[in-house]
Amino acid sequence: MIYQINNYSENKPNFVCSDQATIDNGISLGFQGIFSLGGTQEADSILAANAQAWLVACADRFSTNKDIDPDPVQTTWMLCDLNTESENTDTDYNIFNTLNGSYVTVTGLTNAKDTLTELKQSFLDFSGLTSYTTLDTWPISPNHGTQGTQTL
Repeated sequence: MIYQINNYSENKPNFVCSDQATIDNGISLGFQGIFSLGGTQEADSILAANAQAWLVACADRFSTNKDIDPDPVQTTWMLCDLNTESENTDTDYNIFNTLNGSYVTVTGLTNAKDTLTELKQSFLDFSGLTSYTTLDTWPISPNHGTQGTQTL
């Protein structure tokens, strides 16, 4: 079994293969990436690490603002870090949705943290970092295509 896992931080895929012969075959066919021996457990671990690394690399795509003006008529937003916020149930937060470019407004710290987690999960889904591809054999290699001339 071959597990192919996106790895945007390294800019090349991870391949987890059941044996060294499969790795050697993939390399000889022209596949480039990071090769490891293992199975489902190793693939799951690499997928989780790649997803976390991608979230860290893309941290600037996620922002949260809180309403610091108690006046219900006027709203003043200030950038904040949900990890350092005091527990509350009445503060309004605007959390940026990087996939659609809009803000999601929620009230209370727990709701804000839950919403940010959901938005990050959606981002990972969009990025292809919530699952991997499994292959029984190597497909046709990107470096072993056919070449020729077409005359019209």
